[in-house]
Amino acid sequence: MHPPVTTPPRALLFFSLTVVLLTLSGACLFVQEAWNSTHEAARREAHNIAREQALLLGDQFANAEAVLAQLETQLGVQRTLHQRTHDAQDLLRTYRQILPNSSELLLLDHDGVIIASANTLSTELALTAYCPPLAEWRPFIGRTTAFAYASPTPNAQCPASRALVYSRPLRSGEATFWLLLDPDIFTRLLGSNLAALGAQAHLHVEDDLGMVLSLQREAHEAPRTRTESIVEWLAHTSEDSQDSASATVTGTGLRIVLHYSSAEVLSQRWWPEAQLSLLIAGGLLLAWLPFSLMVIRMAQRFQRSLADSEQHYRTLANSGAALIWTSNTEKQCNYFNEPWLRFTGRSLVEELGSGWLSGVHAEDRERCLATYSDCFDRQQPFAMEYRLRHADGSYRWIRDDGNPRYDAAGRFIGYIGYCYDITPLKEAEAERDRYRRDLESLVRQRTEELAERNSEMQAIFNNAPIGIVVSRDRVILRCNRRFEELVGYTSQELFGRTTRLFYPSDEEYARANRELYPNVSFDRAACIEVRLIRRNGTFFWARLSGQLLDAAHQGGTLLAIVEDVTREHEEAEHLTLQKDRAEA
Repeated sequence: MHPPVTTPPRALLFFSLTVVLLTLSGACLFVQEAWNSTHEAARREAHNIAREQALLLGDQFANAEAVLAQLETQLGVQRTLHQRTHDAQDLLRTYRQILPNSSELLLLDHDGVIIASANTLSTELALTAYCPPLAEWRPFIGRTTAFAYASPTPNAQCPASRALVYSRPLRSGEATFWLLLDPDIFTRLLGSNLAALGAQAHLHVEDDLGMVLSLQREAHEAPRTRTESIVEWLAHTSEDSQDSASATVTGTGLRIVLHYSSAEVLSQRWWPEAQLSLLIAGGLLLAWLPFSLMVIRMAQRFQRSLADSEQHYRTLANSGAALIWTSNTEKQCNYFNEPWLRFTGRSLVEELGSGWLSGVHAEDRERCLATYSDCFDRQQPFAMEYRLRHADGSYRWIRDDGNPRYDAAGRFIGYIGYCYDITPLKEAEAERDRYRRDLESLVRQRTEELAERNSEMQAIFNNAPIGIVVSRDRVILRCNRRFEELVGYTSQELFGRTTRLFYPSDEEYARANRELYPNVSFDRAACIEVRLIRRNGTFFWARLSGQLLDAAHQGGTLLAIVEDVTREHEEAEHLTLQKDRAEA
């Protein structure tokens, strides 16, 4: 009925391991969450930097577009382009002041000849003579575009060894402006934002032709630390693997690309948090040791108490006369106590599950199972009686009281039942039923005899030659035919009326009551003579002989016999009159 008692070492070891695993799992979850948040923050920062640099470069090209539009407006005079060279030279130098200091502004014709320059440069100089590496992009003359330029070999004539070039033709198509921007401007503007992504973070510019131009002259190489090696191992990455973020410069084919090492970022930001969480987890585990010892002692005492309680319960269950069983939530019996097994003569294995039903009498089995299943589904107590096969082969009556069981949390866990042998009670009930049937037969026979005698008595009552009347508290209940003849009333007319009806006056009625009722009882009769009045108003003398039919009270049910003695009174009066005359 209770779960088997677990040995304390195994249970406590499982409990301690559970606590350790939960602590380590919590630390690992915190470390994993810190890893993900750090990685996501670095990715957002990289995208923001790339987008900012793309916007910065777009702003520079937009400024150049405004400058070039103004230059084109001021150069729009009547002379030819080559006749306006001197004016263009002055205008370029003037507008050069609002562009970045490291920039160069050229005005080229269709053949790639430099017409004007913002810096000191002789005009009418071919682009191939001015900067041979730059001449490779001569096909871009006459097109609005941007591209990255880098000289593989240093050249003193070139304005820079690397530059971002923005090309814009005049609306007339006579010439093309080229704006050359030194990429160092981006490095100076980045500041600490780029350093936050580690020493290996660097920017590239890529154009439509696949040309890649670094916006930093050289990347800062820092020696790899042990922390970075650990992070690379955890992330399953190599030393050369890098993450990147990119953004497109609006209106051009240029794309800003930021490369950075996620392992370096994680080692700088995540590793300190991971170390802290691991230290906290270790501290918690160390703090758990004394508490776990206390829990172990408490668990040992609890296990001993549970074992004692289990033994005490089994002793109570097996030493009583009750047959006890329990079932699980699947309606299957999982326990029978020793008295049940001794009663049925079967083993516990044979009774478990639904095996106990084989011992129920065939006539009771379906009803028993229906009652059990119906109450089980509704989780309600039940009481039923059925015949169960005894170990000697006979069937004995059993009363089974079942009640639902719940655990400490209030969850339904099955049923428990207590059974008692009520065969002696059933036999006593059968004997009582036999006695009741015999008694009913005797009563019925006696009733028939009384009914027969009552018929005889009723015939005698109705045909008696003297009047008979029955009253209670002086109220008439019944009378015979002779009494009806004496008073001139029918029994229906007299029923419920008082005997005052028959007396000529109240004085005579009161005198008769005083003389009769005090002298009658259940075992004694009294007799008086009174004058009564008939329905037709005539008087007659009557002799009343009365006796109580019950001893409850003095004025109870009275049986009175009434005789007409008028003739006797007349004869007595006549004799008295004759005697008086003779004496006179």
